[in-house]
Amino acid sequence: MGKFSPTKLHGDCEEIADRVHRLRIGQHFDVPGVGTDERSRNRFRSGLYAAVRLDKVSVRGQPDGSVRVTKVGEWSSVLA
Repeated sequence: MGKFSPTKLHGDCEEIADRVHRLRIGQHFDVPGVGTDERSRNRFRSGLYAAVRLDKVSVRGQPDGSVRVTKVGEWSSVLA
């Protein structure tokens, strides 16, 4: 996986979501090239949250413009 591309947000987020799903709770990885401005990070975060669905994630910006994605849990797949 190379740098994040805002022009193909959906495809990148699906690829990242697959990677998140394979993580155990507490594990993380960095995604380079998201950007240091709030707009870029918010766009990435909203696309990722839509893509991960049943996984709970934390997205933290790093000073170098990358973001750290950490799997913090899983939503229950049991329907009421």
